[in-house]
Amino acid sequence: MLRTAEERYGQEEAERLKPFLGRLSEAIRKVQAFELEPGDEPSGDPGEDL
Repeated sequence: MLRTAEERYGQEEAERLKPFLGRLSEAIRKVQAFELEPGDEPSGDPGEDL
């Protein structure tokens, strides 16, 4: 992500965004590692009407 930010916005702006990009990368890794079983609801409380 940092490389893409450097290409799009320049090195100075990419460095300013670095903490945000690090947190975003970690969040993406956590979501990708989360496993759902068939029938699992990914959001809301069980039995909650949407």
